[in-house]
Amino acid sequence: MTVKTKTTPRRRAMRLAALASGVVLTAGLAACGGDDSSSSSDSGDNDNGSSDSSDNGEADGNDGSNPGSALPAGSTVEVGDWEVTLGDTVLDAAELVADENQFNDEAQEGHQFVLVAIDATYIGEDSGNFWIDVTMKVHGSGGNTFDDRCGVIPDDITDAGETFSGASVSGNLCVEVESDQLDGATWMVEELFSMDDNRFFIEIE
Repeated sequence: MTVKTKTTPRRRAMRLAALASGVVLTAGLAACGGDDSSSSSDSGDNDNGSSDSSDNGEADGNDGSNPGSALPAGSTVEVGDWEVTLGDTVLDAAELVADENQFNDEAQEGHQFVLVAIDATYIGEDSGNFWIDVTMKVHGSGGNTFDDRCGVIPDDITDAGETFSGASVSGNLCVEVESDQLDGATWMVEELFSMDDNRFFIEIE
């Protein structure tokens, strides 16, 4: 099941404002309580509310802001002017790469080719190029990042041209990753030209 998550600084600010309003409202209700039994009842209601909110991914800290809170594989994120969904990841795409072009080099010893399917929709006002506007890397379990490409690959996302508002593109991206760092690795998706920390970490599988 695809989990759609669009987390931008503006959205986070709105959520914090809503949370602050909720706290003020709760405090006002508590102050209006006429006796101990009312206060006890209010306290019980608040406990139930806290329990319910912990069931969602955001309450658990899974907002994609760092590798430790990576979003589930298949999540949709809003990066700059693009809405990006990562599909299935092929952890060992050596055969796919070799079949696409006989002149492709093999992965270095101790490394392997990792390929992911991408669907992206341009939501800006003008136009953009996905492979120019958005950059992707693998964040390895050892803390290193990997973005060396695999050579000629099938349905390369960099073949997608200029895209106007509301249109979508799809394709694959492949990077060479140290095999020892794949267990627990994540995809890192971020806006290429941005002064903001607009990046997301998404589980590889």
